Amino acid sequence: MKNRFEVSYNENTLISLINLDDWNVFQIEHTGYLQRITTTRKIYNEFQSLSGVYVYEKQGVIYYVGEGNLADRIRQHYTESYSTTKRKQHEKWYKFFSSNLGLFNVHWINVEDKYERTAIESMLTIVLEPEFNKI
Repeated sequence: MKNRFEVSYNENTLISLINLDDWNVFQIEHTGYLQRITTTRKIYNEFQSLSGVYVYEKQGVIYYVGEGNLADRIRQHYTESYSTTKRKQHEKWYKFFSSNLGLFNVHWINVEDKYERTAIESMLTIVLEPEFNKI
């Protein structure tokens, strides 16, 4: 596994991971409750059952880096922009996403292996320093 990681993630690969221009892009309007059905359908149509790494970006500012089932995770963040929760652990998410509304670019790559997704997410979080990690 270590040799595979070293071969897969050499210096050029890391540079290409940081260059979001090479990633797929999905635009999502975080405007709230009224567009929830249309936006949720749009999310599921785009991602279906893909797993990967994604980066929330707006006007050059990196807001969040995440990984997992893309449709589920991005729908969850969209919902958090307008829906409060009784769970204490989700309070930070709601405060963050509800105070950062507008049109976002969600840059994403398809990565099926959980360990690779986690490694890429960790590297990007360190390098890109998303706003979510600063609160």
